[in-house]
Amino acid sequence: MLNVTFLAFYEDSLLAYITLSTDNIKLKNLGENYKAKFKGKNVIYSYFPAITVGRLAVDTKYQKLGIGNFMIEWAVMFCLNISKKVAGVRFIKIDSHIEAIKFYEKNHFKIVPNKEKTVEKELKKYEQAKRVNDIKTANTITIPMYRDLYREKE
Repeated sequence: MLNVTFLAFYEDSLLAYITLSTDNIKLKNLGENYKAKFKGKNVIYSYFPAITVGRLAVDTKYQKLGIGNFMIEWAVMFCLNISKKVAGVRFIKIDSHIEAIKFYEKNHFKIVPNKEKTVEKELKKYEQAKRVNDIKTANTITIPMYRDLYREKE
């Protein structure tokens, strides 16, 4: 797996960073709509190339200023550029912390359908861990999400 971390500075201050890694995503994990969409185009692949966001962080002094949104959009443009010039990339993936799901949904990510790991089940685990002040466990509870780089306009 190839990883690279990009840093965003303003003057001498580190504002944010994002780590991207090569990966793939199983077509069957995307749900029936994608299966049907690609089957109709005679696509026989069961995996599609993806980039995973391993880490995305914004310094607390600069949060709520749109820097996280900018970093995601920058990553999208970076991946599209890779897709056009180097190697095909169709999706961006992330394992979102529970508290960040809305942020990623606003940035056009969708939850990977999973009967065993639903948002509701993971939210209960998260709330239980927080209730007993088990921050370490709470911080490990994530929901897989993806963004289709070539999605139709919604």
